[in-house]
Formats: sequence, C-alpha cells, structure tokens
Amino acid sequence: MATPEENKALARRFYEEIGKDNVDAVDKLAAEGYINHDPPPFLGLAPGQAGLKLAFEMFWKATPGHHVIEDQIAEGDKVVTRLRGVGKHVADLAGIPPSGLVTTWTSRRWRFIGCGTASLLNTGRLLIRLRS
Repeated sequence: MATPEENKALARRFYEEIGKDNVDAVDKLAAEGYINHDPPPFLGLAPGQAGLKLAFEMFWKATPGHHVIEDQIAEGDKVVTRLRGVGKHVADLAGIPPSGLVTTWTSRRWRFIGCGTASLLNTGRLLIRLRS
C-alpha cells in the first residue's frame, strides 16, 4: 500500500498532466472502473473515464490555463485536494460564447487511491467566476 505522501503525489500528477493538455493520462491515473459521482459539468457526459476526458478537453479548449493546488490532506488511501483553476475564456463553453475574460474556479476533490490509480472521485461543488 502506498503512503499518504505517495497518494498526494499521484493526485498532484493528475492535475499536472491535465495542465499539459495530456488528457490521455486519465487512462493511467484514473482506475478502469472510475465513476464520477458529481453531476456532470456538461449534459450527456458518461460518468467514467471517457466522460472525464471529454470534460477536461472541453474545458481546456474553452479556457486554457492551469491548476493551482492550494491544499492537500491524506490519510491511508484517501486524498482530499483543494485546488483552483485559472484560464482565459477563449471559446464556446456549454453554449456560453467566449468572453476573453479570465475564468477562475475552485474545487475540492476526494480520491480513494488503490494500486497506483485514483479509483473514485466524489466531491462538492464546482464554482466558476468570470473576472476581468
């Protein structure tokens, strides 16, 4: 079993890879049976790996930017990550035309780590703000 520090590193790596526009990393870093228990950010997305990859692709194309991990807590196989995403709204996002404004969102993500992959994601709200 991995240590809490190793589990935190896995969660950080997930956002580092997404920040490089490497959504294929989801196949390695999210377990095969991954299920997102959040309401999907866009209607019609599957709850598994394919839906997660598509959501990241849609966000990346519309609001390219980066993630900032603000805090992490780990115990056993559980990791909670508080993060902020920042990007410029340059393309249509779920029917919202591009504004050219900086988009900031905050989130808390819970992961249960097993065999070197995040096996489950279950979190609270995603907040999106546009600011100039």
